[in-house]
Amino acid sequence: MKKLIKEKKKELVSKLTDDIKESKINLLVGFSGLSVTEMQGLRNDLSGLGCSMKVVKNTLLEKIYENINLGHICTGLKGPIFIVWSKGNEEISVLKKLLLFKEEKQKIDFKIGIINNKVFDEMELIRIGRLSNKQQIDASVVFALRMPFIRIINALRFPATRIIHSLNYIVEKQSSVKIEK
Repeated sequence: MKKLIKEKKKELVSKLTDDIKESKINLLVGFSGLSVTEMQGLRNDLSGLGCSMKVVKNTLLEKIYENINLGHICTGLKGPIFIVWSKGNEEISVLKKLLLFKEEKQKIDFKIGIINNKVFDEMELIRIGRLSNKQQIDASVVFALRMPFIRIINALRFPATRIIHSLNYIVEKQSSVKIEK
């Protein structure tokens, strides 16, 4: 029976090692006091962003990260931890979702994170999570590119609009003068 359990653990470590190697973001997040419904709600929110989430024992986490030559980041981890990873391009959106959950529930804390093969601590992850996400950056770039053209159009249109208003004013004055005679 013990051999069967060891085999399952080895399979889990192997699968998670492969997933984490291919991921663009993976986060180790500590939690305490989370209910099953809160955990499932968070898991559903993250899966909507293309993320996976799994609660893993700390000893298995050490083995997983040793397999990718980052075993040192797991030293000193205590308490229950879940891992979040994603192969998508929305790293900041994932952090934003977790940061929002952290601020609302006060039941999770970032232990360590790896984004695009760079290791970040909790404070750095919080700062990154407060950055604009890709959609917000795209929208601001489009707005910034459109603004000069909008200003040129308004500058060219304004003198014509002013002349039209002046001519309308003259026509109204002349028509009111004819009515008075």
